Amino acid sequence: MANVVNLIKPILFQFLNSCQVKKLVVDLIDRYVKTTDNDIDDVIASTVRVALLKNCK
Repeated sequence: MANVVNLIKPILFQFLNSCQVKKLVVDLIDRYVKTTDNDIDDVIASTVRVALLKNCK
């Protein structure tokens, strides 16, 4: 798994400001938040979603 991450990381960093990568980050955060039992990470995920996707359509 570490090899896959090391392979993908530079590619993602090249496209860091693209809406597709921002949506991917938000989707990953949403999936992680579903695995926890607290509400604070829900608020953080919502805040990140608004901040990252405000200029994306």
